[in-house]
Amino acid sequence: MGDMGDYESHGDDLAAIGGYLAMFQVRSPFTWVDRGLAAGPFGPPPAHISIFWGPPDEPDFSRNLTAQERKCIEKAVNKEIER
Repeated sequence: MGDMGDYESHGDDLAAIGGYLAMFQVRSPFTWVDRGLAAGPFGPPPAHISIFWGPPDEPDFSRNLTAQERKCIEKAVNKEIER
């Protein structure tokens, strides 16, 4: 996951992705876009945050997140915000 070529690996831990987004003040509602999401407070316009599979030097852009994966990330962000 990353923005502007600065990518962090979180494996397949969707809760870690949610925590990472919350740390950078990303808040719902999310605008999911192709291969990631558009999120603030990096804008306007909002930044595109890429979420992809595989190591940063060999990303797999072959699929978007499923609805269930998106829901897990959103839940993790909201849980982190409530702390």
